[in-house]
Amino acid sequence: MSSSSLRRWHLLVAFALWIVPATVSANSVTLAWDPVVEATGYSVSWGTVQGAYPNNADAGNQTTFEITGLTAGGTYWVAVRAYNAGGYSDYST
Repeated sequence: MSSSSLRRWHLLVAFALWIVPATVSANSVTLAWDPVVEATGYSVSWGTVQGAYPNNADAGNQTTFEITGLTAGGTYWVAVRAYNAGGYSDYST
């Protein structure tokens, strides 16, 4: 996959899912985003510090994903990357 294709994915994913801190009021949160053309799947990453995502999961080709095991009242940062046979996009921003 060319770097221009990755940049295009980056922009598409960035518009699909804005990465902002979210205070969790339950032990889980369900995310949703718009599909990215040519993506075969999505990788979801999250953590309690912006830019540091120690938790990762593969959402497959679904455009929703539930993160469980969170601490109610905690603030979490989430990022999503699209992928296909050519590789991964940058994290959404």
